[in-house]
Amino acid sequence: MIRFFALFFFIAFTFSGGARAEGNCPPGSVPIGGGNSGYEGCAMVPDGPATNNQDLVDELRKKKVKKRFDNYYAVAFHPDSSDVFIMGGATKRKSAENDARMLCGINMLLKAGADEASVGQCAVTFSGSNNVASFARGMNGDIYYAMGVDTSVSDAAVLIACRNQNDYCAVFRHWVAHPTISYAPTQESHQPEGNFRKVHAAAAWQGEAGPTNSAKSMVYVTGGHTSKAEAERSALETCQQQSKNPCSVARSIADTFMVVARQSDGRMFVTSSPAEDMVDTIVKESCGAGLTCTVKAVVPASQSGSNRLGPY
Repeated sequence: MIRFFALFFFIAFTFSGGARAEGNCPPGSVPIGGGNSGYEGCAMVPDGPATNNQDLVDELRKKKVKKRFDNYYAVAFHPDSSDVFIMGGATKRKSAENDARMLCGINMLLKAGADEASVGQCAVTFSGSNNVASFARGMNGDIYYAMGVDTSVSDAAVLIACRNQNDYCAVFRHWVAHPTISYAPTQESHQPEGNFRKVHAAAAWQGEAGPTNSAKSMVYVTGGHTSKAEAERSALETCQQQSKNPCSVARSIADTFMVVARQSDGRMFVTSSPAEDMVDTIVKESCGAGLTCTVKAVVPASQSGSNRLGPY
């Protein structure tokens, strides 16, 4: 699942006239400042093509320039991908959207082993221009994103949106699309590298239905699966075969970490974390009122095979 929360803080610029240097401005620079009172200085045009660079965004926010080109980008997503596909550097929104959808399809088909029918699931989730987008992964693998004038704003927005969904998130990607001075933006993209298909895991247990305290504390985790259904089926089969009792799915995740913890009253619970360094915080905040909790096991979704955890 992918969730979008737009927080628009647009950068204000003042424009008039052409893009050539005026007054005493040397070649390779453009007039800046002044607004209605006239241009009062010069700014060098950066060498080379536009880049995905936050420093340039900060620089442009401080200056009023005579000419800029809007920098459009679009983000596509496939339900079997653990990452997003971004195409930027377009002068038109529609062009960015078409290219992002194509980028997703090509990568899923050629690199991720998707069939042609599945490629049709590539969809543009949002597009923007002249701003920053932040992407964060939640406890179970959901992807959230938000926009802002810079990374501090977009990061804050996406993390607030995540907590509003009772989720915990870790930011894993940024995209910076700054307007360019005096030349059109150069096309650039983000396409995942390596194995970017989602990796699923599930945990099954007897829970409070277990016949003994030892049985109640046993958790069976299976990971490295290509689908949620496959992971849950494997966890249930493992639990039932080894315990000889009925089991239920305790939790399902994708691309994150399964966490088994024990409360000070002896009860077990299963949660998850988007990053290993967030485990202790999540367990502490998930612990029952007036109780203390101890982390017993952390298993990444990518760990293949079955894990018999406990008794605790």
